[in-house]
Amino acid sequence: MDKHLILQVIPLFRDSTNLTAIKNCVDLIYGYGFKIKSLMLDREFYSAEIFSYLKESEIPHIVPVKKNSDELKRQLKGKKSKSFEYVINAKSKNKLKCKVKIVDRVIYMKGKKGKKGALHRAFVVYKINTSPNQLVSDTGIDLPLNQHMSLIINSK
Repeated sequence: MDKHLILQVIPLFRDSTNLTAIKNCVDLIYGYGFKIKSLMLDREFYSAEIFSYLKESEIPHIVPVKKNSDELKRQLKGKKSKSFEYVINAKSKNKLKCKVKIVDRVIYMKGKKGKKGALHRAFVVYKINTSPNQLVSDTGIDLPLNQHMSLIINSK
């Protein structure tokens, strides 16, 4: 059974960025002598800067997708679960671009919670081997990716 342990609470200030928070947390974990097995972040951390840093640092991670572009919304349609590559900020001239792998799990609601039709649960996934069907349960409830940043670490 996995046990969750709060190692430390790191205060964030108004002028702090999400990238700074991630870097500080990673430095703290490595400072304790741990290795990061996977990093699970909420939607707030969905950015090219963060994904670039995590990839450069070879940190496995999973983050829910923000459907904030027409191209991504188009990719997240259909009736089948799938994986695909996507470039964040592809059309922007002044922003950092980052290629990511997106895993999209399609769940059929069948009247659950008063909803019908296909529900797409999409995540950016890096160095975590999983199929779309393993990513999210059939209940439509996300894996532990809600309201907080979570680290799964291994000791030396």
